[in-house]
Amino acid sequence: MAIAAVLVLLVGVVSYFFFGPNGQNQLMGSTPTPSPTASASAEPSSESPSPNESPTASSTIDEDLVLYQVRVGIYNGAGVAGIAGQAQQLLLDEGFTGSFTDNWVRDETESAVYYTTEQYRMTAEMAAEVLQIEAVYQTQNIPNPVTVVLGADDPLPSE
Repeated sequence: MAIAAVLVLLVGVVSYFFFGPNGQNQLMGSTPTPSPTASASAEPSSESPSPNESPTASSTIDEDLVLYQVRVGIYNGAGVAGIAGQAQQLLLDEGFTGSFTDNWVRDETESAVYYTTEQYRMTAEMAAEVLQIEAVYQTQNIPNPVTVVLGADDPLPSE
């Protein structure tokens, strides 16, 4: 019995030195993320999404990984009538079938596209490319897998 206790203690000490106090997270290659604060409904959060990283670097979009049917919320944060509808039409023209529009909870100066998990990154990048939005962020604080917030910078392509 004492040998088992010593063995468990030894494994713990070795694990601590190799992996640190958060060894399990480091071992699995993940970092802790805060719980999502937004609901899964179409209602936007009263807080602006707080990205946990800087904008995603420009990359080549692998169209095979773009999920055109995924729920994409397009929110008017610019206060310009019809801007979300224009963005939705542009996305529909490119094959996005799961989009809807609504007003954002407050005015925004900069347009951005947000996605919840790596699974939706290519979809967010494609939506951003179509809408000519440079800022693409990963965050859990959004109401949909992909969320477009149109700001006063009006990035939509001219017709």
